[in-house]
Amino acid sequence: MKKIIKRLSLLVLIILSLVFIYPKNIWAISEQTSYISINMSQEDIIVGDLSFYDISFKDYSLTSNQAFGLSGMVNNNSKEKINCIITVYYYDKNYNLIAQSLDRQIVLEGINNFNQMSNLSILHGHSLSEIYYYRLVINTKDSIPFKEEDEFLTTPSKNYKYSSYDYVIDKYDVNILVNENNTLDITETITAYFNIPMSGITQIIPLTNSVKKLDGTMDTNLTQVTNVQVNKEYTTSIENEKYKIIIGNSKSMFEGEETFVIKYTYNLGKDRIKDYDILSFNIIVNEWKTLIGNITFKITMPKAFLASKLTFASGINGTTNDNHIKYNVNGLEITGSYDGILKEYQALKLRCELNNNYFVDARLNSSSGDYVMLFVLLIFLGIAFGLWYKYGHDEILTETVEFYPPDGLNSLEAGFIYKGEAKSKDVISLLIYLANQGYIKIEEFRNKTGFYLIKLRDYSGNDVNEELFLKGLFKSKNKVTLTNLENRFYKVKDKILKNINDKKNKEKIFITKNTGISLFIVALMIIAYSLITIPKFMLYKGDFFLLFLGLLVPEISLILVFNLKIPEKYSAKLKLLSVLYSFNGIFAWFTLMPSLLLQIPNYLLIYLVGIICIIGMSVILKFLPKRTPYGLEMLAKLRGFKNFLETVELEKLERMVDEKPTYFYDILPYAYVLDVSDKWIKNFETIVTEAPDWYNDTNSFTMENFEKFITNAMTEANRAMISNYSENIDIDIRSSSSRGGSAGGGSGGGGGGSW
Repeated sequence: MKKIIKRLSLLVLIILSLVFIYPKNIWAISEQTSYISINMSQEDIIVGDLSFYDISFKDYSLTSNQAFGLSGMVNNNSKEKINCIITVYYYDKNYNLIAQSLDRQIVLEGINNFNQMSNLSILHGHSLSEIYYYRLVINTKDSIPFKEEDEFLTTPSKNYKYSSYDYVIDKYDVNILVNENNTLDITETITAYFNIPMSGITQIIPLTNSVKKLDGTMDTNLTQVTNVQVNKEYTTSIENEKYKIIIGNSKSMFEGEETFVIKYTYNLGKDRIKDYDILSFNIIVNEWKTLIGNITFKITMPKAFLASKLTFASGINGTTNDNHIKYNVNGLEITGSYDGILKEYQALKLRCELNNNYFVDARLNSSSGDYVMLFVLLIFLGIAFGLWYKYGHDEILTETVEFYPPDGLNSLEAGFIYKGEAKSKDVISLLIYLANQGYIKIEEFRNKTGFYLIKLRDYSGNDVNEELFLKGLFKSKNKVTLTNLENRFYKVKDKILKNINDKKNKEKIFITKNTGISLFIVALMIIAYSLITIPKFMLYKGDFFLLFLGLLVPEISLILVFNLKIPEKYSAKLKLLSVLYSFNGIFAWFTLMPSLLLQIPNYLLIYLVGIICIIGMSVILKFLPKRTPYGLEMLAKLRGFKNFLETVELEKLERMVDEKPTYFYDILPYAYVLDVSDKWIKNFETIVTEAPDWYNDTNSFTMENFEKFITNAMTEANRAMISNYSENIDIDIRSSSSRGGSAGGGSGGGGGGSW
């Protein structure tokens, strides 16, 4: 009996020893929720000394984080750090398990942020939209002291729970030398552990720096990455305002532990905040798609600063959690570490408010290529000018006083020679010209709402275009209205334009063998615009598709449409489309370019010089090609004739009318194509008192009434005779605007992934 009592006593002693001597090795407390809808807030959960509250489901899948999970607060009511394992189970609407997330966290004394975010990869083929419910399971130990050497907390690769990651980072050391010009010389030593063979890692560095000012507003400026050095093979690229250092190659694989040393200079640019300076920088950027442990950093400032103005934060964007960050300030040196594991898409941030002018001569660096670009742009303009001087520079015209247009030219031909290319308006002028020749009579309706065109006789001349015009008007009958011509006469007009503007006629007034020079100058203009747009845009945006559609295509289309010779039937429509499409370019310009123009040194100057050169080449293009001796002679006579029409004195006109009573009407179609018809008609208000033979008015004739009639008649004739075109350009006989001449929150730091 005594022997049995002794054995029972020994057993009780052993059990009591396990309970009271080793309680810390047993998961003593656990709590789990029921199924919770992701659209509802979780009630408070109490697990021992921990109180979890304000827990809700967060979806960051459409942001750069591409993560989701639970977020809230946790209060540690004990005096010790508490280890806990937190598991979240995600279910569909039928309560089928889709995914689960397990994480170990250390909760410090007091109030802490609670975040358990997961990458979309844990869904294993499911979509985030399938998740309807979740369950939260929390296991804690009794309060125990935190061990710095606990590998479970600091070395991801040595814990089974992280083996599902393709790679993890066991050690991340950052050494930053802050320079007085607001540049940072950075050395990052990254020890990664590859669980599967991989080509390497990608370091991502933002090319913009967002700083939260003291008044709560944000200021964003551009940054630069230079002097990149890596201890292994690497390449670089730029995409979406991010500088990428791609380490490794596709021909060799990393497996197991590898150490990468990355050095670069990070230029934060000019501090644009008045009254104070701020150093705002991401020691580690939220771009890493894995876990990071054993994080240490050393920051050396250029001169004294207030340690009380120094703050750190870690976590996802927008959080200000500094519970896991330890740091020490010794003179100009700041050393510190992150207490735990930085999870996917989390950042480690530094911010220090400094005295005004703490940074001196802070600015982005100019590129030697900028000066080369300026030189190239000016060379382009010089080449265009040289080509014009050799192949388009006309001799100085000696204008003579001409009372009549050159012999043998009808109004259509005069317009063609003067402008270098005939337009619809010049064709319509033949209506008055042929009326003066006795072929057509114009008779107003009795109610003055329109007029008849009456054929007086068949054409007897030898001009093919005049004959086409007359036959086109009276194709089926000898008396027509403008309504009869709508959607029909445009074919005749197009044929006449094709005849007058053909190569043979062009060769009479222009040296057409050098027309390829025009295309060459247009190419120079396009290259010039590309030079001032592509390099800087690609330097920061890195999105050539956006550049191509948003900036280059609209502006290049404007250059082509407004400088190349395009048939009139397409010209107006293409110009309209190019202008409308260019609004897309204007919008893109105002949203994408201002920061580049204002913050990159010399870029505004380069852009303005480029635009000036493009405009200069466009002007030069308008004076190509060179005229032939005959073309120069005719242009001189037409200019002299136009000058006479604009400046002639009343006494001279009276003598001209006395000599030839039809003088006013004979000159009218030429005044129309030379765009001086308004002045020409006004000059004869007191001279001409009789209507022409080809005009029949229902009332007594006055020059004022005739002026109104001829203005409306030519406008309506133009509309009707070119109808069937979307542009429907109305040309007023009174127009006089033309000229004669030749033809036609912190940034920077390392973040990235693997590949």
